[in-house]
Amino acid sequence: MPWTLALLSALECAICLGYLAVGLHYARRAIAGPDAWTALFALFWCAFGVYGLLEALWSLAIAALPLPVEAGVTILHVKVLLACLGFFGLVCYLLRLYTGRDVRALAGAYYAAALAALLYSYDRAQPVGQEVQAWRGGLVYARSDGALGTWAPILAMLPALAAALAFLALARVASDARARRRIVRLGVALVVFLGGLSLGWLNASWFWWPLAEKLLALVAVAGALDVLRPRDRADREVQGPGRANAPR
Repeated sequence: MPWTLALLSALECAICLGYLAVGLHYARRAIAGPDAWTALFALFWCAFGVYGLLEALWSLAIAALPLPVEAGVTILHVKVLLACLGFFGLVCYLLRLYTGRDVRALAGAYYAAALAALLYSYDRAQPVGQEVQAWRGGLVYARSDGALGTWAPILAMLPALAAALAFLALARVASDARARRRIVRLGVALVVFLGGLSLGWLNASWFWWPLAEKLLALVAVAGALDVLRPRDRADREVQGPGRANAPR
């Protein structure tokens, strides 16, 4: 097993435990509310936490065991589903905060189409095996997945990135400096995370990019966890969706 793969898998597991910690925090808030919008934000963090754990464990497994290609294809399909669910939850939540509108139907249709396009692009490329790469495990395809395979993931990420940038814009109308700081910290964490994912697809040929992507994700999860740290009593007040104050 390459040491680079073991290092990246361990780092990814640590990052994803952070995602799950953030997701469970918002899930508890959603249940206590109850608040369906906060539940969607929890879905985003939990979906990507499970996504990353699956990716890391799959890489370790194929480096150590002769897994059938069908197992790898199944895990890939589950990861694509988790990514689309996560992006759906994030876009719905952030646009609810920014606009006060319910975009679940529109976002649901968009990400259903994205899911179909992604699954089609991967299956069309015909997975025929699995390989251990320097940083992670991967599927071997009989042919290229073409332009659809390159741009479908980017198109899935773009609405989430745009929503995160719109959320950052709420800092201009925040009710006080404390709320403004929370918006900026959480918004920057989301932009770093989503920007790292997007750049990862565009810089996949650079050898060190997988490590750089995970270091960006580490910065993002550290920022998200920092937002949850109470600084004073006022910081612990719960703010509802659609208001200018940042969620906690």
